Amino acid sequence: QNTMEKDQYENLSGINKELKHIGDIAMANNKRIGDNAAVFNKNVTDLIQQITLIKSNLKALGQDPNSLSRY
Repeated sequence: QNTMEKDQYENLSGINKELKHIGDIAMANNKRIGDNAAVFNKNVTDLIQQITLIKSNLKALGQDPNSLSRY
């Protein structure tokens, strides 16, 4: 019975170590996902600002009578 209890305890100990390792990996991946999401959101915001700037520049060019007469 002592041997069975010892074997069972060792198995549980091993499983707990594996679960802790998996939990650590999951936490690291979660942090990485959060960091990537922040970078992605910044890139999207930058792109939207650039598109808005291009649109306003094109609108200004279209309304400029001097640029129309050149073409």
